[in-house]
Amino acid sequence: AILPQIRLCNPGAFEHMTTAFVGKIEKVDNPIDDVNLLQSVYSCLGITCEMVGEFRGRHDGCVDDTSFPDGAMPYASIDRDMLQIGVLMEMEAYDAALDLYNYGRNSLNDWRYITLKEFATNESVDTNVPLGQFINYNNDNEKPQMNEYITNAIKGEHTFQSVTRTQREWAVKRSLQGTLSYYAIVEKVSNAVDLCGKAKKDQAALEWQRASALAIGSIGKATMATETVYEEYFGQTLFTLANEMCDPFGTCTASGKAHIIDAWMDQEYRGLSFIENEECLELARLVNTEVKQKFLVPIIQGLLHYAVINENQDETQSDTIFAGEALARTVVPLINKENPMEAFLIQENMEFAQGTKSVKDGSRNVFKAIASSLFGLSVDCSLIGRYGSLEYGDI
Repeated sequence: AILPQIRLCNPGAFEHMTTAFVGKIEKVDNPIDDVNLLQSVYSCLGITCEMVGEFRGRHDGCVDDTSFPDGAMPYASIDRDMLQIGVLMEMEAYDAALDLYNYGRNSLNDWRYITLKEFATNESVDTNVPLGQFINYNNDNEKPQMNEYITNAIKGEHTFQSVTRTQREWAVKRSLQGTLSYYAIVEKVSNAVDLCGKAKKDQAALEWQRASALAIGSIGKATMATETVYEEYFGQTLFTLANEMCDPFGTCTASGKAHIIDAWMDQEYRGLSFIENEECLELARLVNTEVKQKFLVPIIQGLLHYAVINENQDETQSDTIFAGEALARTVVPLINKENPMEAFLIQENMEFAQGTKSVKDGSRNVFKAIASSLFGLSVDCSLIGRYGSLEYGDI
């Protein structure tokens, strides 16, 4: 009865428990680990340690999830909406997936649900901010805006009418994980800057923590707290993308986590300190010179990764063509501001076109275009790393 619900919280936990318990009659090998794993999905299931109680009065160490403040936790939990949309699309329950995208399910904030759609429909047109650059670029180039692209992929319309279910799933996953998450994070840290020093210290701190919650997510936070099968790539946020990409780019720590995550944690602590001390100029400098740039790192790595694996592939040969396109859609509008020629090359090579090979000019040229664009993005090339043993993999 409980396992199908766990599948919607963490597929890794579901697979482990199915293997460990279903159809087995012998003694369980590590019952404490299994209990800890079950407790890790309590919050997703909407239950608490107190509701479950203690077995025969023995305290089992259960602690309810308080990894983010109350006002930030719904933003962390929106990764469960992302995960469940993917599960529903896998089941070809597209109407249910679209309802979840439009109306939300896991991110109750006071009296209403925070939805993925609301993050995708911000109508900022200020070209001085990243989201304004994204919107204006798509308008100028007659490209679908964020909400339109994601909705089309879920429904299988327009560009996605004749592609596979798996290709649509990748388009949605990387759009939510990359495009939507990045611009939502930047919006939250920008809100914190705007609120700093205006007798709204608590509100500024909460917006800052909401940005961190969006970047890490509830599943990602669990991997930081305990070594469980959450370690499999079932997270949906930039945290998980960073951990996926650190291996091919040689940017993992000894424990296998992405180095860039340590930089994100450092940014979070420094930002909260600046807010507390009302050092608002320092906070603005942190956002404009570090935060916006360092959250781009796994997106750029992902774009380059898909440029390599999809080179000269068409829609019949690769399931991940739209994964590369989605990540390119995130960063190309930002590159275009300072390096329009490079932006055009990246778009032409990463964008899906029926009957045309992907990355037609070769991944080498995509790497060169990204390398030429990093200065304009103010991204340190050392943070990207080197892609495997490719001759041109070190940008």
